[in-house]
Amino acid sequence: MDSSDDVWIKDADMRPDMQQTAISIARAAIYKRQLDEKAVAGLLQEEFDSRYGGPWHCIVGRHYATKVIHQPGGYLYFYINGEGVLLFKALQDSSR
Repeated sequence: MDSSDDVWIKDADMRPDMQQTAISIARAAIYKRQLDEKAVAGLLQEEFDSRYGGPWHCIVGRHYATKVIHQPGGYLYFYINGEGVLLFKALQDSSR
């Protein structure tokens, strides 16, 4: 399966090109490489740290709740093939 119908963006504060990068990485990891949730999260985190500077964090799974404070322009929450993917750039200022 490699169709846009398998992706649903729940919430985003991220440039469209970065969103597409995240979705493409997740698709390749899930469908082509058949990685598990932990490996998909690790791959997304490493790729975004490398491409856009870190620290990025990623959570992948079917059942979880979150509350995060993120850098402006550094948040994407989407579903792919029923898996929730939360990718965010951590806020550098720890006083928030």
